[in-house]
Amino acid sequence: DYAGHRRFLELDNGASAGWRHTFGEGHELSADLVYNDDLARNHLLETTTPILNVAPRPLELIHDDASEHHGEVRLAYTQKVWGGSLKVGYELRHEDNEYNYADFQGPTLDALVRVPGLDNRFVFHQSANALYATWQRGFGDLDVQAGLRAEDVRWDLAQLTSGERDNQHYERAYPSLHLGYKLDDDRKLSASYSVRVQRPPVVFLNPLIYIEGPTEAQVGNASLKVKEVQIYDVGYTQRIGDQNLQADVYFRNAHHDFSVVMTDIGGGRFLGTYGNLGTSQAAGVDFTANGKLTSTLSYNLTISPYWYRLSGTGNTGAVIGNRSLTSSTERGTLTWQATKNDSLQLNLVVNGAHIQPQGEIRQGALLNAGWRHKIDDRTSLTLTGQDLTASDRFQRDLESPVLMEHLMVRPVSRQVILRLDYRFGGGGAKAAKDPGFEYENGGATPGPGGR
Repeated sequence: DYAGHRRFLELDNGASAGWRHTFGEGHELSADLVYNDDLARNHLLETTTPILNVAPRPLELIHDDASEHHGEVRLAYTQKVWGGSLKVGYELRHEDNEYNYADFQGPTLDALVRVPGLDNRFVFHQSANALYATWQRGFGDLDVQAGLRAEDVRWDLAQLTSGERDNQHYERAYPSLHLGYKLDDDRKLSASYSVRVQRPPVVFLNPLIYIEGPTEAQVGNASLKVKEVQIYDVGYTQRIGDQNLQADVYFRNAHHDFSVVMTDIGGGRFLGTYGNLGTSQAAGVDFTANGKLTSTLSYNLTISPYWYRLSGTGNTGAVIGNRSLTSSTERGTLTWQATKNDSLQLNLVVNGAHIQPQGEIRQGALLNAGWRHKIDDRTSLTLTGQDLTASDRFQRDLESPVLMEHLMVRPVSRQVILRLDYRFGGGGAKAAKDPGFEYENGGATPGPGGR
């Protein structure tokens, strides 16, 4: 049995600047700078009472702090060549992050003492240089866009508590091809192939054991490879009056997907270790419809049934074999323009289930709502309520040779947010797009293959 309280503070800051020069139609040069920093302070005070022992364990105070800094430099040049439009560019993305975990224990709040053996402090630096080129041209009713992106990535992790240092350097090239064919003014076919990459989160790389609570800990793996996904997609779009209908059929083949495997380390504690899966495959259809029901009432509906399979053996040592699952994710949005300056929105999301190497994440649902008032052409006020019915829950069933666990956390993200937006700028302020409704729970959970 657990009892305690949590204090969480997060400060997010960002700045961006851009420059653009137009030489002529379809011929321009642009430069952009972006900087963001996120400071998080997560302090948790708790006590544990074992079921078979009425005497509670000492108090435990956990400090889990992070300082993350992200910067980008982007250069792009566009020119008309070979009967189409060629765009070439360079991007630099740099991360400079520090993470500091500390644990304090004692019989009372005034007698808490730091436990040096549980310290976990490390810094992470990553730089990704990328060159890319895309060429687009129309051949009558057929549009063709081909691209190639080459990346050079280097990262370094310094574990300040243990003294260990790890790093990786890798180069990758990612091609893409997109085709669009216009059947008539209301119907269109599309097909595409692309390769996407997902880098492991920093916590997955930290080689020192990280204490998550009285019974669980995790340890990262600095040898993790990046996840690469090959994506094949065929789509059909049709417009009927004020309604837009779309169906996209996709197949995704992923290599080196990230996984966590639980092992028993004795003393009633379990250790989660990270590794790369062999392969995973996902196939599904996204059915989307959106449009206007009346002059002031609009909707957006998406139904996404999918099939997902894990196969092979990951470098965690877990024998996965072949496991598969069929599920679906749905989301719907209803927006009412009540007045010229006021709009209301309801947002419903049903998240599909997802299998893991040792278990399954179950399906969940949530309801969001928002109201936005336009004060003037530059200023707007937005009020959003997330998970109004407190039905958003995280459910995980873990099945392994050493641990059977059913975990439920609810509600995950129930909150009310009031936001004031003011757009700076010159004469273009009136033409700027009004800020939309944003829910921090992100709507639907990404499906298999990163969808």
